[in-house]
Amino acid sequence: MDVALADGEEVTVGDHRILAVETIGHTRCSMAYRIDDIMLLSETIGVMTPAGQYIPSFLVDYKKAVESIKRVREIPAKELVLSHYGLVDEKDRGALWDLLLKHIEESREKMLEIIRSYDTEEERLAVMEKIFHTGIDKKDQPDSAFYINAASMLRTLIRQFPEEVNGCR
Repeated sequence: MDVALADGEEVTVGDHRILAVETIGHTRCSMAYRIDDIMLLSETIGVMTPAGQYIPSFLVDYKKAVESIKRVREIPAKELVLSHYGLVDEKDRGALWDLLLKHIEESREKMLEIIRSYDTEEERLAVMEKIFHTGIDKKDQPDSAFYINAASMLRTLIRQFPEEVNGCR
């Protein structure tokens, strides 16, 4: 039987303890889960390809995505599993959070500059493809998914940071 867990809810399944954590940003219903000492991170927290390339993924809410990263960072876990990447090596865990916060902020700044510099969504998406999708293996993110996600992030930034886009649409 499927049971939806609410933010902060803990349940026991067999010998395992599961904590549900709401991580709004990629979608409005994104969740991360800590199962015993293993944290399964949602796409809101960050998407890295197996080759270590960052893919921005704050489709519905940039501000909540940043909050989600900071919130999940504070939840103790011995192992971290990052979406599309897998198990984060022990030597990389300490730097992971700062790296993800740096990437998401840099992505926001680049996208806001694109919004300010180009008038149409078509132009903006073409530039975004060069910056954010060049060198990404199509198995990690197909072109169609990139364009849908990129357009959504542009709309999110225009909605959340109207003062920074100087009236661009």
